[in-house]
Amino acid sequence: QQLSQRMALFTLSGSGYLLSLFLLMVTLTFILLLPLSPGRLIKPTLALFTLFCAIISYFSDRFGVIFDLEMVRNVHDNLSEGNRAEALELLSWDLVLYLLLHTLPFWFWLYWVEIKPAAAWWRDLGRRLSYGFGIAALTVVLVLLNYKTVSLFSRENRDLRYHLNPIFALGSIAQFYRNQTLMAMPFETINGSIQRDQPHPPLIGVLIVGETARGDHLQLNGYAEPTSPLLSQRQDLYNFSHASSCGTATAYSLPCIFSLMGKDDYSPEHAEKQSNLLDLLQDAGINLYWLDNNSGCKGICGRLPEHHYLDVSGSSEERFDEVLLTTLREQLKNVEKDTLIVLHLLGSHGPAYYKRYPHEFASFQPDCQLNTPHDCPVQELINSYDNTLLYTDYIINSVITELSQIPPTMNTFMLYASDHGESLGENGIYLHGLPYALAPSAQTHIPMMLWLSPQLNLSIIETSQPVSHDNISHTVLELFHVTTPPLQPQLSLVQPTFTQ
Repeated sequence: QQLSQRMALFTLSGSGYLLSLFLLMVTLTFILLLPLSPGRLIKPTLALFTLFCAIISYFSDRFGVIFDLEMVRNVHDNLSEGNRAEALELLSWDLVLYLLLHTLPFWFWLYWVEIKPAAAWWRDLGRRLSYGFGIAALTVVLVLLNYKTVSLFSRENRDLRYHLNPIFALGSIAQFYRNQTLMAMPFETINGSIQRDQPHPPLIGVLIVGETARGDHLQLNGYAEPTSPLLSQRQDLYNFSHASSCGTATAYSLPCIFSLMGKDDYSPEHAEKQSNLLDLLQDAGINLYWLDNNSGCKGICGRLPEHHYLDVSGSSEERFDEVLLTTLREQLKNVEKDTLIVLHLLGSHGPAYYKRYPHEFASFQPDCQLNTPHDCPVQELINSYDNTLLYTDYIINSVITELSQIPPTMNTFMLYASDHGESLGENGIYLHGLPYALAPSAQTHIPMMLWLSPQLNLSIIETSQPVSHDNISHTVLELFHVTTPPLQPQLSLVQPTFTQ
């Protein structure tokens, strides 16, 4: 399908390239399976292998998902955290039917076919190797015959490798586990160089991390539909209309928000071995709380006191972010010193968008009531997604209202940013998680906004200039007057209150 959009396949060079690519995939798959399927293991190995390929094919066909390193990390983190709710939302009868159609015919044939064992293991190995070398030789010959097309086209279309099923996915899995060797690196702390000019009066901040909100569907950014009616009426809100994410999946972007490495130097494995924003604030004597209604903190809050991490998601099928407001109010009652509270929203998490908002926020109708967005009319899908943003508008505005009611003996602020955006069927792509270089702006353009209590008389950078996740940690450090070597005051959204 990808080739047909870029090359005339029914030509001599096109058909030659297609055949060369097909044989290359067969060769690589054969080499992969050769050591995994000796003797009686051939049938179960091929059965499982086919199921694996069918699963990848389903999410590629239906949602445009690419199983690169970050998607593997996302799946791994959800499995390791026991996040069953997110996995269950991806299950559907469409998935079951797809898998049955793509596996049962082969499984029936595999059951009935007779496998004759070789007289000796070395003969079996020799036969397999001869087949492998034969296919490889034929592939080399075809590549050489089509070398000009193969070399030029492949060099200009490197992204096609993302669609090789299952070669690319298996390579991504192998790369993920190779990266786990970085976990043996010693943890790098920078608490010995932290300095702080304690602000007076005390400062209370709420950092809201949204989920899957795309910037171009925000009324504040010029979207035609009223998806942020409450926030649009506020004159004290700074909206950064050109904000971009660090990545396109939660497992990548969330730790990046709290890292001070910067997008260009960031990797989750290295970030996990360095002090993050929460570590620095805690070492500076600031009280911290993480309130979660999503899929956990991805290790970011792992060094906080256990009772400072509060999972409020519960077991309800419909998890509404309003439960965070109740917990936030309880925490604010007891605040007496500088405090940062992180709210991790469920926000606009797909594919079951209709489960993210109460009935009274279903303003855009008709809305998609399925967890298979590709089966809904485009406008219904957009309506259900826009309803999630309408509900998030209410959540953010409610947080600001709560902070506004705190006596002026304390300063307050609210900073919101989504972890990444979302595709809603544009060019056949749904959800998120594409490699950043290929991802459309729908997955990388995010909402970002800042609110400050009136007594915090600070200057703000021009809201129309490009900003990103890189700005968040530096902004929070500036607001709390924390100086440390990773701090870059020029990245703060507020005018620096001091110099290093």
